[in-house]
Amino acid sequence: MKNATKILMAVAISLTALNACKKKDTPAPTPTKPTGVMMAKVNGKAWQSDPSSKFKIIDGDTIPGIEFQVNNDTLTLIASQLSDTSVIFGFITLKQPRVGSYTGTTGGTTGLMLYVKPYNIINIIAALQTTTTSYTFNITKFDAASKKISGTYSMTTTPLIGGGQATAITEGEFTDESYSVVP
Repeated sequence: MKNATKILMAVAISLTALNACKKKDTPAPTPTKPTGVMMAKVNGKAWQSDPSSKFKIIDGDTIPGIEFQVNNDTLTLIASQLSDTSVIFGFITLKQPRVGSYTGTTGGTTGLMLYVKPYNIINIIAALQTTTTSYTFNITKFDAASKKISGTYSMTTTPLIGGGQATAITEGEFTDESYSVVP
């Protein structure tokens, strides 16, 4: 009986020691969202703008990777993927407080959002004349002191004539993007 007790004690001590040495499960770190870019899915395919530090001249226009400007109550944004020359434009009429949800359609009075590929002035004019865009633009953070803005967006661009296929921009987001104030 003494041997059985010793064996049980040895097993208990061994299990306790093994359990103490077992690696603790640590939760996976929450991934940080990239800053300096806008992201979305275009018809289900991942899309990401180039960083704000990157510029390209297209049809004589200097196009930034990403840029936000505030002029009084108007937020202007441009985000471009220079490798395929696609561009997302936006003009949003802001209300107080700046944080909130903004929705609209092409030709509305609350703003405009547009996706153009490839970017050139002819395609922009054609898109404005031959498509309608409905959008939702949510500002989740508007920090006037640090001039940073975060939020989400989506839009659908539908051809008005010719039947063509709609372009769906979903899961759009931007995090702590710098904006400039235009006097």
